[in-house]
Amino acid sequence: MSSCASKENPFAIKRALSVSDEEGSCNSSPKITPSVSSCSLELNAEDESQVPSVSLTLDEPAKLFEKKHDGVCTLFKVYIKGGSRAFRYDVDVLQITKDREKNLTKGADDGQKALNKTICFELMYRAFLKTQNFEDSELAYVYDSRSTLFTNLPIRKSNISIEIKVSETSRFIQKRVRAIGFKVIITPSSTSHVIDLTDLSQYTQKRAVEKEDRSVRTFLEMLFSHDALLRNTYTIVGAGSLFENAETAITPIGNGMVLRTGLSKGVRVIENDGDPMPALVVDFKKCPFYASQWFIDSVAEFCNKKPPETTQDRTWSIIAKYYRGVRLYPTYQPSANFVFGRFSKESIQDIKVDLDGQKVSLPEFYERKHELKLSYHHFPAVVAEQTGKGPKRYFPIELLKVLANQRVPMERFNEKLSKAILKENVVPPEIRYENILTSLENLNLVGEENESLEKFGVRLDPTANQVHVGVRRKPTILIDGIKLKPNEKTQFKGNVHGTDGIKVTANQVHVGVRRKPTILIDGIKLKPNEKTQFKGNVHGTDGIKVEHLKYAVTEPLKRWAILYPEAMDSDEFNRFAETIIKFAEQKGIKVEEPKLMKFEDSLKVWAEAFELFEKNKVQLVMLIDEKENKTHGKLKLFECLHKILTQHLTYETMKECISSEGRPLTLENIVNKMNCKHFGLNYTPIVEPIAQKYALEHGEVLVIGYDVAHPPPLTGRERRLIAMNSKFSDLTSLEPSVVGISANVASDPHMFVGDFFYQETRKESVDVIELSRRMTWLLRILKKNRHQHAMPPYIFVVRDGLSEGQFAM
Repeated sequence: MSSCASKENPFAIKRALSVSDEEGSCNSSPKITPSVSSCSLELNAEDESQVPSVSLTLDEPAKLFEKKHDGVCTLFKVYIKGGSRAFRYDVDVLQITKDREKNLTKGADDGQKALNKTICFELMYRAFLKTQNFEDSELAYVYDSRSTLFTNLPIRKSNISIEIKVSETSRFIQKRVRAIGFKVIITPSSTSHVIDLTDLSQYTQKRAVEKEDRSVRTFLEMLFSHDALLRNTYTIVGAGSLFENAETAITPIGNGMVLRTGLSKGVRVIENDGDPMPALVVDFKKCPFYASQWFIDSVAEFCNKKPPETTQDRTWSIIAKYYRGVRLYPTYQPSANFVFGRFSKESIQDIKVDLDGQKVSLPEFYERKHELKLSYHHFPAVVAEQTGKGPKRYFPIELLKVLANQRVPMERFNEKLSKAILKENVVPPEIRYENILTSLENLNLVGEENESLEKFGVRLDPTANQVHVGVRRKPTILIDGIKLKPNEKTQFKGNVHGTDGIKVTANQVHVGVRRKPTILIDGIKLKPNEKTQFKGNVHGTDGIKVEHLKYAVTEPLKRWAILYPEAMDSDEFNRFAETIIKFAEQKGIKVEEPKLMKFEDSLKVWAEAFELFEKNKVQLVMLIDEKENKTHGKLKLFECLHKILTQHLTYETMKECISSEGRPLTLENIVNKMNCKHFGLNYTPIVEPIAQKYALEHGEVLVIGYDVAHPPPLTGRERRLIAMNSKFSDLTSLEPSVVGISANVASDPHMFVGDFFYQETRKESVDVIELSRRMTWLLRILKKNRHQHAMPPYIFVVRDGLSEGQFAM
């Protein structure tokens, strides 16, 4: 079975529900500005190519459009009956053993957390039934499977404690948990116990985001998941993410991994006819999980069904890297799950363990103690991760299964997995929208009756999400003095219009739904075609191809080097260098012959090579090696250490460039990057007339962009080790976060200069002191390079990757 949902489901509850009429109208549409990713365009486009002249200020939305479309977005209005309230309670769910009580609502890693949530959700349901709806037949509840409970009526007893016997639970819990009983404790929340679900007045007061009371939104987010959890059709894994449990929603992708179909959702407050109104936002997604199957099957997938012959085979270390921190459990005792640590160096037949005072081999131990005969004596054992003192624990691979609902961390994505995820998630908007509507049906939020929604007085309207989508004109760029307009696909390629065969085989710019741009290259203005492509012949010239247009700004490359693997022949690299030099000359760059050097991937060779480059004042180092070699990190490390520009190219890409068929687009992309790295500028954009005061060439606009890149979070093992030292209890990763910042402060106002700094790990808000230092540094560079523009009247700050809750930062 390659499924993340166990066949031994704890319970599947299907209840007959009814919905009553509610107050509220769904005639009006929400006033929302959808993003491209949340909209699906329909037909009936109104041609607005004749756009009237209008004035525009920074506070106004865009008004000039080529077309307008009727569209739909993935925000669905939520109607709440007048007088509806919810009552919040804090919950503790205790697992009782002979010597202690363990709270199942507290933190854990992915696998254990999902298991605990499943257990807590069932125990709450058992408590609800055992007390006959908490002694009120009209009472309904929603529960987040952790520590928060909402009810539609107050629970009559202020503090209740319900004991549940193991025999009263499902077979799933009885097998997965070692306990003599359970206790569910419910107490009124000390803050915001009573919540008026219709009170959204705070959203009319322009209150700062960090001061928002999210009680109503939190309740609605829980409510919209509750029915699906009751029916066991979804499992919550991660904040706001639900994944289907059906076998049909799980696709094996090899190496013991699967793609699971799911969704992310949240509740926002929108403006509806001038008043605030809650709306559910939903998005469809597929994410990689470790397949919940026999661990030996996952191992076989890594080995293409051919297991390694010895324990010293490199394959075992590769598998261990992918599974470190993943929870497994022995099939003869499912309650004894543990975290994978490593594979043993010895085979299981060579490992000795204690049994009745004797040292016996692992196969003999399992045959005598558990009556289990092992088949793979030459395999290594799985060694459980140790969190404290005690003997090592060894488990045979063939007796283990992978615990369900464990996501594959992003840092373990290889190229194949990344491509598979991208292919499944990047789909046309109409398909994404259909998937989202299907998700709403699977959540039982539309169509069928939903008792939870009815009792709390809440209704979702899946049809009140129509919006008007304006399509901006595509931009024009200037390259070599020619204006280029893109084609309908926002691509700049082909023959330049009005010339005798000038080709634009690169400079492809994807700019969404903006007006078609004009660019300036080599003193020629280029305008894109209907598909927003800069290609073909240059309009108004005698057959000039765009690939022959010169870059806007270039610097001669006098001293550069090509590093290539020691085992390869130099002839191919010489041919590639000649190709680069010839093409760069067409673009206006004077490039001398490079120094070709063989290298081997060792730190000593890296250090010696870059010391030599620095000594000889090499301007650029290009590394060419095979795709499978993991040398990129080292290349960039030595770039930082020696302040020498570097460019990384795969051997496979280089072969394409010098093949008989040739890859002119690939070649031009390489040279484009070379020019940008070496302080050049490929082309400049031409701003549409209405936005001329913001055109960069005037020097009156300062654009500052910054973003934060985070390291992977702590692994389960790291969290457990840190928990032993209170001084580091707040750490969320062992590596810092990195802030990158850039601005157009160079001598040419189209050029951007950047820097980076480290800050507190996994913190999205930027270190204010460091940010102010970098801002001061940028302004000083601006004053030095363009003194006349030292006090720009317009400053744009671009910040990417913020979620709604981070806007205040």
